Amino acid sequence: MRDFSIKILGYISKKIKPVVKIAAAVAVAASIAFKPQAVSAQPEGITATSWVIMDVSTGQILDEQLGRQTMYPASITKILTVAMALEKCQNDTAIQLTVSHDAVYSIEQGSSHIALQEGEVVSIADMVYAAMLASGNDAANVLVEYVCGSISNAEAVFSQKLAELGCTNTHFVNGHGLHNENHYTTAEDMAKITRWALTVPGFQEVFRSESYEMQPTNLQPEVRYFSTADWMRLGGKYAYDYALGSKNGWTTPAGQTFVSWAEKDGRQLICVLLNSLTKYVKFTEAAALFEYGFNEFTPISTDVLATKEISIQGGGDPLGTVTLRTQPTTIYINNAYTADNLRCEIQSPDLYTLGQPFTANMHVWLEDAAGSTIQIGDYPMEFVGMDGMLSEYVGLIPDNLAGSGRISGFDPQMILMYTAILVGGGFGVVYAWKLGKKHTQQLRSTKSYRYRSKTRKMWPYASVQGPDVFRWRVVKGKKASLPKTRSQKYVFHNNNGDK
Repeated sequence: MRDFSIKILGYISKKIKPVVKIAAAVAVAASIAFKPQAVSAQPEGITATSWVIMDVSTGQILDEQLGRQTMYPASITKILTVAMALEKCQNDTAIQLTVSHDAVYSIEQGSSHIALQEGEVVSIADMVYAAMLASGNDAANVLVEYVCGSISNAEAVFSQKLAELGCTNTHFVNGHGLHNENHYTTAEDMAKITRWALTVPGFQEVFRSESYEMQPTNLQPEVRYFSTADWMRLGGKYAYDYALGSKNGWTTPAGQTFVSWAEKDGRQLICVLLNSLTKYVKFTEAAALFEYGFNEFTPISTDVLATKEISIQGGGDPLGTVTLRTQPTTIYINNAYTADNLRCEIQSPDLYTLGQPFTANMHVWLEDAAGSTIQIGDYPMEFVGMDGMLSEYVGLIPDNLAGSGRISGFDPQMILMYTAILVGGGFGVVYAWKLGKKHTQQLRSTKSYRYRSKTRKMWPYASVQGPDVFRWRVVKGKKASLPKTRSQKYVFHNNNGDK
């Protein structure tokens, strides 16, 4: 059904252009009906079947049209290929690769290439620029063999990376994007892929490059020149001053595809267009969507969102309560809305037992007076005040040491209490406290060297540098390991890895 839908969309867009324009207008009108915030601001007449605008810093989808509709990506597939190659080589692009027979002869005749020859020795730098600027399918194959071991392994290796990135509606069977019924993506997933790629060392330099010279090789005496086909960065009629980088794509079934990256006033956005009508209209459409994203959305801190009190339990006994809140970040909402339109639902248990699995996230959306909603996203949550609650409840910090910065030569009470907490109350919090207190009293009162020596070997000693900072040292003979500092906050993510 997916493939049939894609074929129908492609046929309409290429064979019946007037109908497409009418359909696009109807689609915009329909989206306005269901998205009240876009009535006056959302650009009209976007011909691309599917598009999204994503904020790079937060990963939030600001707006979209059929953003989760599976489509054919064409050569924007190479964004993932190049990024994975740079990730594997750790940005050491001087590594030399030898072009295989399959890399040259497995691509379609007449498709874009850089005339690589079997046995030719090339660098990773040559191949990533050739794939990004010249869209060389043979260059992409060389990178696939480097990353995956062979072209036939591409599907399995790419699927693993896509799963890590949360791209649940994408399936790649090759590294170049030439048409295959089982090679598809969505605008939303392509934005996720690009956002991750921008974090890979070296990728931004390749993505924003405009030209590259590939020097002669063992089989090619001439210099090969590559240049971008992004008219948003080349100037003239389609110039957009804030454009930073991009990748074009085209096949007959996919239509025109385009991924672009821009920055304005310190904010960065990613725009993805799938099945745009013509070679050049995608540039004007991307510029219009960028301006919409930059100008029509207001940042709001997640501090305004609700919090939740969670009961904490350890060793079968209640320890107290702490606050569960979203990790501090920014949410962008359309200017037609205010913070009063934000709605949220905290999805978490009411009780957390120390040492046990715990999942907590907040679902956020916008709602207007008529009850229409726009989904914003899911956000991870964190505990606030966990260390303070634990130290206050169980008295982990001796009064005579709190804040003093002095070293306790041996304090088994503290060690026992931490052991009990870390194993989920294995000893029982109260029992461990009493047992630690007993050993402390005995160690401080006894004059038996044998007892003190035996106890020191049994229990490591700890030091305290402040009321909320604990450091451990394990003593073995005369050697002590370096101290390690425990984190002062507890962060939890939902199971599907949303951020």
